[in-house]
Amino acid sequence: MQVIFLFLLIIFAVDYLFFRFDSAQVQFFVGFRTPSAYKSKENWEHAQKIGYELMFFFCVLFAILNYFILIPNWLDSSFVAFITVIVLVTIEYKLR
Repeated sequence: MQVIFLFLLIIFAVDYLFFRFDSAQVQFFVGFRTPSAYKSKENWEHAQKIGYELMFFFCVLFAILNYFILIPNWLDSSFVAFITVIVLVTIEYKLR
């Protein structure tokens, strides 16, 4: 089993815990912090829901792919960075 697979499972578990037990208050350290998310409490809550759902989906998808297909480490890192950008852009797009 590759290290990135375990890393993705840990991210998956943390993501689920934050999604399940996240306080609905705007926070500086935890959550998907985008300019649109800071505008109101409703935007913040919606941004967190969108972000956690997307990260959950992509982490599960990538963990499954990485388990069955040997993916080079440079591609693993690139994929995680790319997905983070996609999630943040999607949150901004849906909140506007």
